[in-house]
Amino acid sequence: MTNLEIIEELKNTLRLVNPKINVDGITEKTLLKEDLGLDSLYMILMALAIEKKYNIKFNPETTPKSVEDICRFIIEKVDQK
Repeated sequence: MTNLEIIEELKNTLRLVNPKINVDGITEKTLLKEDLGLDSLYMILMALAIEKKYNIKFNPETTPKSVEDICRFIIEKVDQK
């Protein structure tokens, strides 16, 4: 699984979580709050969707700040299985 594959899936997830988000320019460096405007509710919804999609669990103390953080976390967790 590559970062590009994860980013494409993340775009689909974000479209479901908040259809108003423009996902066209999302890259690894995209910041979740600053660039996408995700508030705490959208962050939770996104995390739940990712957990379901990849059958993984986010650590409650972990707060991803960027798309790259999410990619790294997913790859790490999927590789542990």
